[in-house]
Amino acid sequence: MDEYMEQEQSNVREEHSRKRVRKGHKLRNAIIAGVVVVGVGVSGTLVYFNMDNKTPNFTVPAHQIVSSISDSTVFDEAIEIVNAEAIDELDSLGEIVELSERLHSLDLNKKIGNLAHYEMPSEFSVDDVNALIDQYQELAQQENVKNGVLSEEDREFTKLTLTLEAYERSVNGTLSNDAYQTLVNYGIPCVKSKVLDACGFAAGEISNMRIGAGNNSYLITFNDTETDKEYIIKAHDSNPFSSTGYVHDVIESIYDWQTKSANQTDTGTSYDGKRNDDIKKGINSLKTLTLMNCEIDKNGEIKVTSKMEEVREKVKTLTQDVPSNNE
Repeated sequence: MDEYMEQEQSNVREEHSRKRVRKGHKLRNAIIAGVVVVGVGVSGTLVYFNMDNKTPNFTVPAHQIVSSISDSTVFDEAIEIVNAEAIDELDSLGEIVELSERLHSLDLNKKIGNLAHYEMPSEFSVDDVNALIDQYQELAQQENVKNGVLSEEDREFTKLTLTLEAYERSVNGTLSNDAYQTLVNYGIPCVKSKVLDACGFAAGEISNMRIGAGNNSYLITFNDTETDKEYIIKAHDSNPFSSTGYVHDVIESIYDWQTKSANQTDTGTSYDGKRNDDIKKGINSLKTLTLMNCEIDKNGEIKVTSKMEEVREKVKTLTQDVPSNNE
């Protein structure tokens, strides 16, 4: 990470130590999660609102998303300036989380029982481990394996079980609290690029901005090097029924991720489903913001102009563009 990014993240932490914004956070999370909200109408009867503001669940990688919008944004250029590895690292993190979940679903410890564990490998390939899981699942269908009969198939299955359990520890060890920093490294330039796009500014001006917290709001400060004028852009905080405040939500998440990345309590090589789910939600929210368009209104607030329905349509198109393994 370069000196600029380190300074930027220090600024964000310092500002946030003075003010943490959590206004309506639980309600917004509920709406974004796609739940049904129940209210009381004027007549006193229950009214049901089925919200359609759910963040999409992406199967396409970030690098494909960024590439698909490169003609309409400076984000691809800006993130190269700030942290050239951030996009690949986000994709890698997503793959590791999915691998962790797939390994956990096998319940390998239960199958090993009292057998001696293999030594944990210091590194792994996601593709190679996934290929081993495929072999494992295929062998598991063999009659000799199902019955635990002495055979070449059952011996191979047992060896694969021990091997995968060792890899599982290695994979989970990679997903320490430090993994949240990967979300931060992508999130900060993503937010700033939305300001640049809204103004029609070049990617190089990303170094003129920093993110902070004000009174009941998140702020992006832009120091114009051409005029020495300082601009304060407020992140619009919409009600939970709208996606116009998505920039605000992502900034709030960035602060949360920074706090979690610095948390000394960790699970080591053990599975942490809550953290995995948290990271997956973070990746989806960053990909969603990447596909959104923004504007700075007459009040100096940056707000999202894209509806979540439009984002989902883009996701659908991108998913259809993913080549099959046979191509």
